[in-house]
Amino acid sequence: MTKSTGTSLTAVALTLLSYKKDAEDGRRDRMDLNNDNFNTYHSKQDYSHKKAGQSKEFLPKQSVAVDQLTSSIQLGLVNADKWYEIEDKVKNRKRLITGEEMEKILDRQLEKDDYDAHVADDVKSGLLGALMITKSHGKTVQDKEFLVVDNDEEEDQEELQMKTTDIWQLKHSLVRQEDYFPDPTGAGLYEMERIYIDKHSLVKLAEENSDIFDVEMVKNLEIQEEVDQTQKKAEETGQNVVYSQRKRLEVYEFYGTILDPTTGMIIEEDGLKYENVTCMMSRDGQIFMKPRKNPFWHQESPYTATPIIRVPNGVWGKAIMDDATQLNLAANEVFNLMLDAGIMSVFGIKQLREQWMADPDQVSDGIAPGDTIPVNSSCPPGGKVLERVDTGSLNSEAMNVFNILDKEINSAAKTNSIRLGGLPERQTKATEIIASGQSINTTFDSIVKILETQHIRKVLKKDWMLVAQHINDLGTKEMEVLLGEERAQIIKRMSNKRIFADTVSGRQFNVFGLSTTLNKVQDFQKIASFLQTLAGNPFLMQIFLQKFSGNKLLAEIISSLDIDAKKIEMSEDEVAGNQAMQEQLKAAAGGGTPDNESQNPQIANRPPESGTGNDIDKAELANQSRI
Repeated sequence: MTKSTGTSLTAVALTLLSYKKDAEDGRRDRMDLNNDNFNTYHSKQDYSHKKAGQSKEFLPKQSVAVDQLTSSIQLGLVNADKWYEIEDKVKNRKRLITGEEMEKILDRQLEKDDYDAHVADDVKSGLLGALMITKSHGKTVQDKEFLVVDNDEEEDQEELQMKTTDIWQLKHSLVRQEDYFPDPTGAGLYEMERIYIDKHSLVKLAEENSDIFDVEMVKNLEIQEEVDQTQKKAEETGQNVVYSQRKRLEVYEFYGTILDPTTGMIIEEDGLKYENVTCMMSRDGQIFMKPRKNPFWHQESPYTATPIIRVPNGVWGKAIMDDATQLNLAANEVFNLMLDAGIMSVFGIKQLREQWMADPDQVSDGIAPGDTIPVNSSCPPGGKVLERVDTGSLNSEAMNVFNILDKEINSAAKTNSIRLGGLPERQTKATEIIASGQSINTTFDSIVKILETQHIRKVLKKDWMLVAQHINDLGTKEMEVLLGEERAQIIKRMSNKRIFADTVSGRQFNVFGLSTTLNKVQDFQKIASFLQTLAGNPFLMQIFLQKFSGNKLLAEIISSLDIDAKKIEMSEDEVAGNQAMQEQLKAAAGGGTPDNESQNPQIANRPPESGTGNDIDKAELANQSRI
């Protein structure tokens, strides 16, 4: 352990700059792949080797696959009424706040931060950049309340006033892979984030928190935004590079343990051991927020970084679109060659013998269809002034190569032409299509499980710990709407620390919305296959009707199709009309009460179940069955 004095900040700066360089060196190849992936997603490719007039088209195979996977995952959150739950693992324990109340509070915070949109961006970032990186933190916002008051100075004059209150709100930030610097050894010693911020915003933050910031140092920071990163960020977002006169600073936020660069031991100063601390520095290593103890009660960093495809002992993992991107670029080249060959087959390449023309200036603007070219006396009999000299054409080999690339792209992107909206080849069998779909669904199931159990669950747990830490800083009126006035006042009188300790220990977050949506689709496919089997076998249909409920089966179908049953239920008028029709049928039948099952000849002929109260003599029914 090293106890530093006045040179501690210099040692800290040297260590952090060393950390940053190590992280950059460890991820260099990964960032090159990310750059290709994001450019391909935005349909950008280097065509500097092309000549003027050659085709430069781009096939959106990779981007369509990314959007398809992202949309499928996002629907699991948007369409599900309940996509997670908070389970109490400690039974028979009286809690200060119930799991249901926790869900109501957290749901409201997620809704205010538009979390479903964040998940879509997070997944898309992970598909292209190997890591899904979410930063869970908070911000102070103004809660506005509008009041109408009477103006005493003027009669019948009303005045509109706005009352504002500062409240805490949960916030999720999507961190770029280029701005994330984790410990490359996998030991988890530190995490750093590069942040670009307007200078006036950083000065305001420093002045509001002058106890932890060096305000004068912040005011004197020089503008050092990295031009290379500005270019890369523009490429990732599909925007043009903007170099404005805004004064933006490049700063680094650090979470972790700081080691002395000379001894390798943990730095300690003024009784504070620099283990699990946070600080901030400028690009050139000026520490304008000294190391301090991690301010989050959960004592973790605010980052949740999860790879969709894990690499053993790796920090970054692998992006699903790595292989699909390179194949997409290769398919673009083949497609453009085929397109050039098709255009050439129409227009062709021609040679012209001007010395045989009576007026060479006639073709200075090109030769239009139907033109007549007069020749002079030097043209030999049968000679051709204009002649096609094509050297290549579109052939089957090029088509075969393109078809192979197309299939390989679908395989690499974990999709196929059917899922992308295309039609199967005519010789493709239905069983092959089903088998291919099941294989892709298995891969998709794996992605969903990783997202639910290894990423979103961790994010939600970290979110609640932040909410619990600031629960008395939430809006009072909002809490009253969510929990009722009485419960809101009771919680308001509790300390944040008691609420944190009570609600964090023994609680488990279960995320199931994405897999539930996926299972509904698969359940419907199973039910549809089952009904087809019954329809083709009357004997199985009769056995089914004897043992199972058609009403329950219909309910399962409605649920698997994600149809709101309330929207198709009969209204009171329809129920009354149905009852009247039943009475009419009863009267017409001479007093017997018809029911739904009696209208089905197969059900009417089956033996009655025990305990049903049916008045038909069983022996007579058996005789009818034999007939």
